[in-house]
Amino acid sequence: MPDLPAFRDALTATQKGLFTILGAIDHTFTRDETWRFLKLGEALERLFRTTLVLRVKLPALLAAEPRTDLPLYYTQWRTLLRTLSSLENYRRRYGARLVPQLVIAFLLFDPNSPRSLRYGVAALKECLEVIAGPGNLTAPGRLVGRLLADFCYDEEELMRRPDFAVVLDHVAAELSKMHDTLATQYFVT
Repeated sequence: MPDLPAFRDALTATQKGLFTILGAIDHTFTRDETWRFLKLGEALERLFRTTLVLRVKLPALLAAEPRTDLPLYYTQWRTLLRTLSSLENYRRRYGARLVPQLVIAFLLFDPNSPRSLRYGVAALKECLEVIAGPGNLTAPGRLVGRLLADFCYDEEELMRRPDFAVVLDHVAAELSKMHDTLATQYFVT
């Protein structure tokens, strides 16, 4: 890129503008069905984006040898956390130490971090339950319920895997199915 600082400034301005719009929506929209579908879309998009970032970044990070260049090695893990807007939340929970297994567990299973997959699936489930109404189990609700159960009850088994690609591919596939069932249930006329 010929002018990298200008590009960074443009990205920063875009991000600030998006945060302004999202803040205005959150503080002014009536909490009706429109707002709930907006939150559903936000949760689904954030979850899918996080899954794809982890799918692309984790294999390379796990293959890196930490003994060759320690500052670079830890910078890459910090960058992953920063990319997913999770660095400060991770530091609040674990302090300054960067342990790859803790980073992975945090990004996959932390129930309180808005960028973790478990939190995202729970948020998606909550949105679907409110939209469907009490006691109504829909096709998307079933899919998200199974996925949330995996994150809540299979954490130890999933963390023992040497490669997280299969887990992340499964999550991406389930989110794609969920998207299709949402479209069928609510948007096809």
